[in-house]
Amino acid sequence: MSDRNKIAVVLGSGVMPDGTASPVTRLRALKAAKFVSKHPMPLILSGHRSIDDNGAHGTSEAEAMLKIVREQGIETPCMLEEDSFNTLGNAILTAFYFLQNETPGTLYIVTSPFHMERAKFIFSRVLGPKWRVRGVQCKEWSEETRHKKSDEALERARAFFKNVEPGDMKACLLRLEESSPAYQAIIRIG
Repeated sequence: MSDRNKIAVVLGSGVMPDGTASPVTRLRALKAAKFVSKHPMPLILSGHRSIDDNGAHGTSEAEAMLKIVREQGIETPCMLEEDSFNTLGNAILTAFYFLQNETPGTLYIVTSPFHMERAKFIFSRVLGPKWRVRGVQCKEWSEETRHKKSDEALERARAFFKNVEPGDMKACLLRLEESSPAYQAIIRIG
């Protein structure tokens, strides 16, 4: 890896009813821990909960992943993005909270194979051409079925960014706010 500014982000994928990481979230967190142990850099843990999770357990995906990362003995600086409900939110809120004032460099996205193309596309559009976006794949969960809808999800992401210039944070935030009532309160507060 070069001397460019390097940051990793791991994307959550749900928590169990007891607040522990879902199997997919666990695989991603373990891969993130392994990656930053080999390539020291700050780590952003991104994810609140899925939109259909009522949150009764009181744990965000980011918190659940942080616990796993720390259990692996990783003491790298970690930042929690705990407001996102989906990949669009992961990217836009991670960039807004943590990356927009950083010197552009390389962002390493840790996620599942089925999710990687869409995650890289979204983060690239949010961050714009000054950032390099690279993928770090965890193992695919043995019971994963969402890959069957990956193409549809990528098309929805392309539609989201139609007429939005890459790196235009204000336009990305506005689109995110318009996309879901769940984001309206967060963006107004933020």
